[in-house]
Amino acid sequence: MKKLLLSGFLLFSLVGTAIEEIPTPSTTLIDGIELSENWTEYTTIDGVKIEYKMKQCEGEKMRAQNLLLFKFTNTTDQELTISWVTKEFRNGECWNCDRMYEGDFSHSLTLVAGETIEGDGTSKDNKEVYVFGNFIKFVPGMLEQTLTNFELVDLTVR
Repeated sequence: MKKLLLSGFLLFSLVGTAIEEIPTPSTTLIDGIELSENWTEYTTIDGVKIEYKMKQCEGEKMRAQNLLLFKFTNTTDQELTISWVTKEFRNGECWNCDRMYEGDFSHSLTLVAGETIEGDGTSKDNKEVYVFGNFIKFVPGMLEQTLTNFELVDLTVR
């Protein structure tokens, strides 16, 4: 009887431990920006609709990370160029306020009539369509920072 009780206790302990270690998909806030498969409208300005979403991304040449992806849609029948500067808040504080006009944060896109350009997280080649959020797993020496908010400033369409 003792062996049966001990076996049952061990079995339930192992099952409980295994259940605790199974990762569940996250739909919670990442310090202010929620992981989502759906686009959220940021703004529409002079015929260009801007949307965003935070997505877990991984590829051959990039480690698992969260990226803030953008989608730009030209809703007009003419070619438009949109430009902006990205203001990034990391761990709740403005991370680039003292250097956001130094080049890396200034962006521009030209969209033909009716065109949509969007980031999908498979590549980091087009820096206009994403902002780095955070690495999912940190290794020693990595700076632990998380994108907690953003703002597109000096938005202009011409």
